[in-house]
Amino acid sequence: MKVQNIQPNISYTAKPHNMTLGMRNNIEKLLLKMNYSLECAQHGDSYEFLIIKKLYDNNNNVFEDSRRLLEKFPSKKQMQGFSSLKMGDSWMDFDNETSKIVDYSKPFYMPWFIFAKKAEKILENLNKFYTNSSKVMQEKMAIRSLTPDGWKKIQKYILKVEKERLENITKELEQCN
Repeated sequence: MKVQNIQPNISYTAKPHNMTLGMRNNIEKLLLKMNYSLECAQHGDSYEFLIIKKLYDNNNNVFEDSRRLLEKFPSKKQMQGFSSLKMGDSWMDFDNETSKIVDYSKPFYMPWFIFAKKAEKILENLNKFYTNSSKVMQEKMAIRSLTPDGWKKIQKYILKVEKERLENITKELEQCN
């Protein structure tokens, strides 16, 4: 009787991928446009920032920016944080700084170069039709923050409430004695 050797379990790790040059250029342009579309309004003691977080095209492809930039940065500092592209059931997550594709999901039988070309074309169209609201829809997010005067007013109010609380405690202690 002959015994066969058992092969050890070999885990499969996906080959690391990088953005193509076209993808990187289009993402850089999109992030710059999204950052420069920042709107800021002051309402009394607070600011309201409107930032573009997602771009949708007519084919339900979505480009999402994970950065929360509250000021306009020069083009050299745009490539930071992460972004993602959703193409139907497929998607890609990008590290903007290193140009690495952090994670992705693609159809099993689709070769990588075709998947990358499809993503590149979608990013190119989002970039080309960025201002055309019938082809690219923008999802905005509002972030509110206090002005320096607003922070001072909040701190004064907290101190006032704390002072009243301590005065009530001392009154109660004096009544007990």
